[in-house]
Order: sequence, then C-alpha cells, then structure tokens
Amino acid sequence: MSIAWLILGGLIGVVAADRKHFNMLAGGAVGALLGPFSLLMFFASGAKVRVCPFCAEKIAAEAKVCKHCRRDLPATV
Repeated sequence: MSIAWLILGGLIGVVAADRKHFNMLAGGAVGALLGPFSLLMFFASGAKVRVCPFCAEKIAAEAKVCKHCRRDLPATV
C-alpha cells in the first residue's frame, strides 16, 4: 500500500507541476510525500488563468499587464 501511495502521489505531483509550469521533479517529490492528498490539492487550486495574446505565457485572468512581456493586455469580457 505504501508503494502505491508513493507512486500515485508522485504522478499527481508531476502532472500538477507541469500544468503550473513548476519544477516537475520537486512536484513529484512533494506529491509522493502527500500521496493521494495531493489529488485534493490539485483540484482545490482553482486559480483562473489565461494566455497572453502577445507572448503565449499563462497569466492571471484579472491581469492588466503581462508579467512576462510587460505589455498591456486587452480587457476581457
């Protein structure tokens, strides 16, 4: 059971880190420590994001200026 805990948590951590553009190795390590509880954290983090139309990086949905390319963003509806 403990091996399944490590593997499941590690995989969830890697996927979550990849989606949020974090270090995948660190995400896998933290996920392995948390096990299936990392699944709860994965779905609980509901930050709204959008893609910058100029540099294609992910930014907060409410952002007025892109934190990557520093360009003013068009208003969203």
